[in-house]
Amino acid sequence: SSDLGYYRSITFNRAFATFTHPNVYAFYLTMLLPMAILIFPQTKNRAKKIFLGALIAAMGASLVLTFTRGAWISFICAALALGFLRSKKTVMLILLVIIALALLMPSIALRFSDLSGTAYDGTDSLRWRLNLWRQTFEYFLSRPVLGYGLGSFYALSSAASSEYAPAHNDYLRLALETGIAGLGAYLFLLYLLTRDALRIYKRLNPAYSRAIALGFFSLCVAYILIGMADNLMRSTVVQLYFWTFAAIMFNVGRMETGTARPGLVTSIK
Repeated sequence: SSDLGYYRSITFNRAFATFTHPNVYAFYLTMLLPMAILIFPQTKNRAKKIFLGALIAAMGASLVLTFTRGAWISFICAALALGFLRSKKTVMLILLVIIALALLMPSIALRFSDLSGTAYDGTDSLRWRLNLWRQTFEYFLSRPVLGYGLGSFYALSSAASSEYAPAHNDYLRLALETGIAGLGAYLFLLYLLTRDALRIYKRLNPAYSRAIALGFFSLCVAYILIGMADNLMRSTVVQLYFWTFAAIMFNVGRMETGTARPGLVTSIK
């Protein structure tokens, strides 16, 4: 059940704001936070910088309060990737913050203690997901090349169980529905996006533009990881922000050729 922006699971009251589920809210925050953090030092206007700093703090607190393990892990991995690219000190700072949060908020450690459950309940247990992934993989093996067709996971899952549950793995669901051909095309697309983000980051000189390119690279890291254990492709708001940031990043990359629209990326400076 839910009440005043909190989703009540068996163990936790999880923040979900105006979204339908805490996981969706957490993934939305994971899309925004890295970009906001990287843009913050490059923002020159004092009022905008104060506002952005307050927004980052609020989003960070909200991400913790969603109690979404996948988003936590993906955000940490994205932050570590940024740290290795920009500053090793950042990596140490991230690790210290993680340790501090674990010590100050026992509920964070408790959130990982229910992974041995077997039922699909408010805790989304790991064992339940592994069983679902095994069933999905078995379906995939019966039609590995082209799959069963887009949207077929719902029909197959509903036929196998009295209660439909999402795949909780975008790659397995895509493999079942589109086969190796579709999954391969999707993985290649993600590879191109991640590669181009790094290329644009290394090629550009303006710090603000580099921050946007690096921010999108971190989004790619988080996006790829979250897709391994959840349903990002079914989340309209996450897809909207991800592909909008992709367009902005490529627009930044074209600025050197004079073919971009600078107004798209300079308005918050």
